[in-house]
Amino acid sequence: MTSRRKFLARMGSMMAAPAVLPLAGCGGQGESAAPVSEADMAAPAESATPIGVQLYSVRNELDADVPGTLRAVREAGFDRVETYSLHDMSVAEYRALLDDTGLTVGSVHAPYERVANDIGAVAEEAHALGSPWVAVAWIPHEGEFGASHIDQAIADFTAAGEALRSEGLRFAYHCHGYEFRPAEEGGTLFDRFMERTEPGVVDVEMDVFWVQWPGFDPVALIEKYPGRFPLYHMKDMREGTELGDLSGHAPLETNVPLGQGMIDFPGIVQAAEANGVEQYIIEYEYEDALISIEQGREYLETLQG
Repeated sequence: MTSRRKFLARMGSMMAAPAVLPLAGCGGQGESAAPVSEADMAAPAESATPIGVQLYSVRNELDADVPGTLRAVREAGFDRVETYSLHDMSVAEYRALLDDTGLTVGSVHAPYERVANDIGAVAEEAHALGSPWVAVAWIPHEGEFGASHIDQAIADFTAAGEALRSEGLRFAYHCHGYEFRPAEEGGTLFDRFMERTEPGVVDVEMDVFWVQWPGFDPVALIEKYPGRFPLYHMKDMREGTELGDLSGHAPLETNVPLGQGMIDFPGIVQAAEANGVEQYIIEYEYEDALISIEQGREYLETLQG
């Protein structure tokens, strides 16, 4: 495993180097980052199920240096990412930078409003980035999340999922914890969502942290809805964290690197592998993100045998 001191030294040397970014407002005439040679990059380990990383994990580093951070992500052993932003670049510029760095896009996160109101542009962007998946991570709501919010999302996501499927793309909703409120008909609003959406039109990106945070069991949920979770956000939770919160919000310090917390990742991987997993996506939102995502990848690879 890469030591903290070695990794920070490596990242520091890259951050010290001048970043080469496309020049905004120059009609695409800016230079892109130099292509990365195979000798410079650590090849990611082969695994039965691909392991990527949600780039939001390194949002602070990206704010400081996009090319350098993407290179560090590649050096941490990842060749697949999930995007959340274009970082003030055009789609073509960002795709070129990812290509030069040796990263492919396994999925993109898009805001609910864009998916509901401009799905054609979202599909075009996903195609340009080479992503097979579009996901939404938050259903807008004021006050307590309720049936009207989930019903509107069911309608909007079904329309978006059908449109994306016609474009050869796939759609997933990233659960966020507030959907586990009780439903009037019994069960939870999440159950309502699953029962009223069609597999292959609307699938779910299970964030295992946000299933456990409100007090539910990720393994039991996988087994309850087999085949509905092709994508997984793998995020661990500090030991002793109090559960039962339905707000969809949690303190950042509840995040710990994979395998160092209280979530049953061996059980989750076993259930996921038996029920149609297509991608694992590591997400980590607290301190030392670059080190922690690398540790998380190494840990997850041990569970894959």
